[in-house]
Amino acid sequence: MNLNKIGFKENRTIETIFTIKNKQDYLITPIGVWKEKSKLKSKIYSGNRLFEKIKEGDKVGINLTNDPEFFYKSIMDEEIKNNGYKIKQANIFIKAEVKKIEDYTDFIYVWMDTSNVQKKSIDPEGYCRARQSIIEALIHYTKLDIDLEHMKYIKHYMKIVEKVGSKWEKDLMSKILEEAKNKNQEIREK
Repeated sequence: MNLNKIGFKENRTIETIFTIKNKQDYLITPIGVWKEKSKLKSKIYSGNRLFEKIKEGDKVGINLTNDPEFFYKSIMDEEIKNNGYKIKQANIFIKAEVKKIEDYTDFIYVWMDTSNVQKKSIDPEGYCRARQSIIEALIHYTKLDIDLEHMKYIKHYMKIVEKVGSKWEKDLMSKILEEAKNKNQEIREK
């Protein structure tokens, strides 16, 4: 399948849920991935759980979904039902292999070749800013270790969700804000 057809245009970052085999289990974490020169590429920071684990030759799963609940669960280490590298609710699943890793001390670039793309039929749904706001808030949550300024963005996205979200979206965003406040407090106490 042509990666352009599923959103991977040159240098356009797609937020994904990444899976990699970790001993007997799978490590599941959100990672931004983009296409560059016909390969998929990702930048993984040293604070991310993948940083020490991923190696050249590793098989990885790249799961695409617009459901913010799966991003939340992957960040907060809650159980996500998966079948190997594939998350069951993923709209699109890409099997890939790590071909090259460039190490820059605080982060690494990971280059991947795709070997299999599976796409579910996706029922169209109206656009609501709440889901994207939740995902954006989660991205900023993962960067609190780098810069506490990200807290203001989380609060900004909370306002959007409060304005346009459903009850479950508001509840999920409240959990994220609470986790962010706890993490912010832990960082300040160090």
